[in-house]
Order: sequence, then C-alpha cells, then structure tokens
Amino acid sequence: MTLLEIDPAMRFVGIDPATTTGVVALDIEGNVLVEKLLRGKGRDVPGGITPEQKVSLENQLFQLLQPGDVIVKEGIANRTPKLITTSKIHGALEGMITRKKLSFDEAAPNAVKKFVAVTGWKGQQGSKERLKGTKEKSSYGGCSIEALQLQQSKQ
Repeated sequence: MTLLEIDPAMRFVGIDPATTTGVVALDIEGNVLVEKLLRGKGRDVPGGITPEQKVSLENQLFQLLQPGDVIVKEGIANRTPKLITTSKIHGALEGMITRKKLSFDEAAPNAVKKFVAVTGWKGQQGSKERLKGTKEKSSYGGCSIEALQLQQSKQ
C-alpha cells in the first residue's frame, strides 16, 4: 500500500481475542476511534466459553467492523493454558471477519508484547517476579496506545 492508496477515512483495527476481547480502532493519524472490551453474553462456565457467549462475541465484533478496515489480530501464543477455548474464540472471530468480507493479518503474541515493551515480569534484574493471570494482563493495558504516541512524538 502506498501513501496515494490510503483513504483518509481508513481505520486500523487491532483485535486481542480472549473471553474478554480487546478491540481498538485508530484513524490514519493514530487517534483512537474505538476502544472496547467485548465479552460474550450468556452463562459463564469455568475455564471455557459457551456457544451463546461465542455467538454474542462474534455479533459484537461484527457490529464494530466497517468496510475497508485494516485489521491485525493477535495470534495464539505458544503453550496457551486453555488452548481449546482460545482456539474456539480465535476461529469464531476469524470467521466473523471473513463473513464481513474483510481480511486480517496476524501478529505473533511475543512480537506484540515486545513492541509495547511488556515482558510479563516486574522488579529489578536479579529479583524479578513473573506476572501471571490478571496481573500479567493488566500490565498490558494502554501499552499499545502509549507506544503509538511515543512513535508519533519521534516523527
């Protein structure tokens, strides 16, 4: 894609699939247009996602996507603890993007975390502690927006 091919109304959409899926859409200047956490409606089951929740999650994503969106979806990490649930969610959202007649690129999870300077560890070298679960997830919050703003300030 060249600069001449870029439509000023184009949106750049990032999707982080999970039982609570993060979606952000930026305009061509990096301004945040959409910043949503999507969670499928329906009864909760321990360690999984019900068909009702999956369909609800798909429908919520469908409503957010627009023709012409440029989409990057985070891929499935190696050694994902809940691989079956994760695969169901990723497959459902990929199908929804395709049904919307859009395409997507996939970013490796380690590359995403490296770009936003998140390691999953806290503390000083020699006494670092591994972050897990919600502590690890919360350490990512806002990092991509901060990285984009930092990148823009260098231009």
